[in-house]
Amino acid sequence: MKKRTSQLPGFYKVTVGERRNLVCEATGVQPSVIERALDAGGLDAETADKFVENVLGTYGLPYGVTLNVRVNGQDHVVPMVVEEPSVVAAASNAAKMVRAGGGFTAEVDTPTMISQVQLTHVKDAEAATRAILAAEGEILARADARSPASCRAGAARAASRCARSASRPTR
Repeated sequence: MKKRTSQLPGFYKVTVGERRNLVCEATGVQPSVIERALDAGGLDAETADKFVENVLGTYGLPYGVTLNVRVNGQDHVVPMVVEEPSVVAAASNAAKMVRAGGGFTAEVDTPTMISQVQLTHVKDAEAATRAILAAEGEILARADARSPASCRAGAARAASRCARSASRPTR
């Protein structure tokens, strides 16, 4: 098995097809996967509509890769979609300099699911606070049921807390 690396000297000198083959070798991704993702311009409007709100369509931009990226001792070929000339080359050059010093180091915190609820016109704030804290287990269970993907991904939840803000006069 060929050792995978993000160091691909002369990458910019070869054809688009040859670059795709080099990226496939460097990442282990099958050529058909890259072709399917890039030849049609990326996302179709129906898929894009599942990612963000108010989708009208998609917009094509050049899709390049940053080379020489090493994170926590592992090589990565990093995709970039940009319209500005030289950005990908500059990122690859910077990664090459950082790589010479050992590469990037990354740490990841446990994902935490948070939410905030604002109650207004509460007659007895102390009683409301006690009721919310008493129902914390049920509230969190309902939140978990509404976001099962976050729970499967291991998202932690912060404990409930109640805070009072200064009252604002109503008009």
